[in-house]
Amino acid sequence: MAITGKKLTLASLTVLACVLTLTGCNTSQNEKAESDSQGFRFTVTADPHQAHKEFGEALQAINKLVGGPGAFHITAGDLDGGYPDTIEKNREQISKHFGASTIWYPVIGNHEMQEEHDMAWLRNEYHNGNGIREPLKNFTNENGPTTAKETNYSWDYGNAHFVVLNQYWDGKKDAAYFDGRAGEALRQWLEADLSANTKPFTFVFGHEAAFPVWPIDTVLKHCLDTHPDDRDKFWELLEAY
Repeated sequence: MAITGKKLTLASLTVLACVLTLTGCNTSQNEKAESDSQGFRFTVTADPHQAHKEFGEALQAINKLVGGPGAFHITAGDLDGGYPDTIEKNREQISKHFGASTIWYPVIGNHEMQEEHDMAWLRNEYHNGNGIREPLKNFTNENGPTTAKETNYSWDYGNAHFVVLNQYWDGKKDAAYFDGRAGEALRQWLEADLSANTKPFTFVFGHEAAFPVWPIDTVLKHCLDTHPDDRDKFWELLEAY
């Protein structure tokens, strides 16, 4: 989200603990599920911006409530708060509270796509772990489009399929426009990915809301509803798969 006031930033640090259970057993945070019948959990946050202390408190709450990040942790966009090292500091919070080897999938948001520093960090994290961690690509299917493979990709874990979308990709550039869209190029890539999936559970992550419930989009004009025809086709695609 584009509004970064303290009240909204804190409110956006909502924690979701997503649990998939068929057998009742959990894997450790870096272990691949050995079969589709194994249960596992993963956790999700969003919009930490520059609220590093509060982000750390949210991660501590995850540790307390559900016993850690699970197989991996996803942050659904707006990792940047207008400072050059914001993403790095948020990654430091992940390492501090969850462990340095934690797999972290950072979803691109409208703040990241505006800053070349952030885009470089995301690209490097995917390819070489920014020289610190195992490259994120090792935990994906490496199936993203050529011009956005670092920010648009999928992966499989146990009995589930996961997709991270770059809603600012126009088919040519990975940071093409500020307002989020589900354009034709993105839908074509997503449909190819979903049609090849054989897992019973599917999770699709993107930063921009399809049906925003707050009145802020009447001012911001960058959620998916600003392009309703594309949004509706995107939603129909999700329903179809």
